[in-house]
Amino acid sequence: MGKLSRDKGKVFERKIARCLRETFPQHAEEIRRSIQSRQAEESDVTGLPGFWVECQDAITPTPTKKLEQAEHDVRVANLTETIIPVAVTHKIRCKDIFVTIRLHHLHYIFGHHINDYRFSAPFAFERLTPAVLLLFSDFLKIAKEYVEHAHITRKPVSGNPKTKSV
Repeated sequence: MGKLSRDKGKVFERKIARCLRETFPQHAEEIRRSIQSRQAEESDVTGLPGFWVECQDAITPTPTKKLEQAEHDVRVANLTETIIPVAVTHKIRCKDIFVTIRLHHLHYIFGHHINDYRFSAPFAFERLTPAVLLLFSDFLKIAKEYVEHAHITRKPVSGNPKTKSV
């Protein structure tokens, strides 16, 4: 990957982290762009409780592939029961930013969102349900309700005493 491509990705990840900090001020200290050399240890943007956020800013974004990468990383980190993988993608020279998420995860979030757990699907194998695309702004609204109502907190990262576990 060339320097220009790395810099473009870095700028986009910082933009997403900034939007997440503004939307989730109670988690602003934890939300940040991760160190890229950590691969599956951390998502591209880390610190949002309950979510593994992978980002892509490209001329031809591949949201499904990015989501599959997030799903793989969540499995490698052994967090499939607690973390929802999402892909945040943007097509260069376009205005909209999109979030790709599995339908069963969206269903699970809405179960928390309406505080009625009868509508909450258990976490299933990632590829059993289709991927759906949301506008980033819509995802932020849904995720905000989910994080606030589900009382999600991050598991402590080694050496980071600021985070609380469930």
